[in-house]
Amino acid sequence: MTQKTLKTVIILCAAFIYIVILLTTPLRRTYILKKAGKQLLAVHNKQLLLPLLIMIFSGALIALLGFKNMSLSATVIICTVAILGAAMGTEETALFNKCGVYENGLIGGGHFLPLKEIYALPVLSYTEEEQQRQNERVLRVTTDKRGTITFVYDTPEECKAVIDTLLSITPDLKR
Repeated sequence: MTQKTLKTVIILCAAFIYIVILLTTPLRRTYILKKAGKQLLAVHNKQLLLPLLIMIFSGALIALLGFKNMSLSATVIICTVAILGAAMGTEETALFNKCGVYENGLIGGGHFLPLKEIYALPVLSYTEEEQQRQNERVLRVTTDKRGTITFVYDTPEECKAVIDTLLSITPDLKR
C-alpha cells in the first residue's frame, strides 16, 4: 500500500468516525438521561457556541486533509485531534440544557457522574481559612474510580444549591 493510499484510508476512517460520533449524540443523551433518573435540581448551562465551533472545526480539519497534501504523521495527528475535538464537542452539546442534580447522579459540563461513585465532597471538611480561599463557584467531588472531578457553576448560590441537594439525597456524604 502506498503512502498516498494509506493517508486516504486514514482520512476516510476519520471522516467515518466523525460522522458516527455526531449521529450517536442523541442516543448517548437518551442513555445518560435514562440512567440519571428524575431531575431534582436544574442549574444554568454553559454556553453552547464553543462546543459547536469545536465540532464544526473538527470536521473542517478532516475535510482540509482531502485538499492539502501533508505527511503521514501529520495526517494521523490532525485526524486524531479532529476526532477528539468532535467527541468533546458532542459530549457538551449532548447534555446541554440538562445540567443539574438527578436522583441517580450529577450532570455538568457534558459529563454524568453517578451518585454511587461519589466518595466525598471535600468542601464539607474545609477549615475556615480554606473556605475563604476556595472559589465558591467550584465544586470538587472525590470519587471512588475517577479521582477528583471539578464542576464549575455560574454563581456561588447555584453551587451551594447543588451541594445541599446532593446532601439531601445522599446524607452519608457529610463525612
